[in-house]
Amino acid sequence: MRDSHYAAVLALCALALLSCSGGDNGPSGPSDPGQPDTPHPESVTVTMDPSRMASARIPTTGGSVQATGADGTVYTLTIPPDALLSHTTITMTPITGVSGLDASSDRILGVQLEPDGLRFFSFASLTFSPPEGANHQAFAFSYHGTGSELHRVPLTPDPNVLELKLLHFSGEFAVLVPGPAEGSFVAAPTQG
Repeated sequence: MRDSHYAAVLALCALALLSCSGGDNGPSGPSDPGQPDTPHPESVTVTMDPSRMASARIPTTGGSVQATGADGTVYTLTIPPDALLSHTTITMTPITGVSGLDASSDRILGVQLEPDGLRFFSFASLTFSPPEGANHQAFAFSYHGTGSELHRVPLTPDPNVLELKLLHFSGEFAVLVPGPAEGSFVAAPTQG
């Protein structure tokens, strides 16, 4: 009895696999059978302020690099010990604007980090410290290169700091959202 039950389950699994591998390119197949489906991630155009760029050679024992934007926002990247495979020169360039973003805000804080695509063995920390304090409602984004593959990233869930944890990089920014009272901001970092 057990063998016949086992055989029936195997037959159903085989049937399910055969039905999923059909070649009719139905609703889930590519729109052009000759072309594979490709994702269409969002891209933005990032404007940077190279006059405020900062660089530091970070050893494998860890370290930090800091840059200050034109608005007085201080950006600090802290890399823990053993996060890098070898000594690496890190460059941080403040962002002055992002166009093509489907969000409106008077304030965008961010930096372009290089070398593009650098990966860490443990989380690095990027903090945004605006002159008026970090107690803001914000949404954070990351992108590759100079603005491609834009995607949301979570901020550290602490209302007193605007911080991102990074395992790799190219560009990171936060969009500050006005709070309920005009001109004020409330802490509600996104998870996401």
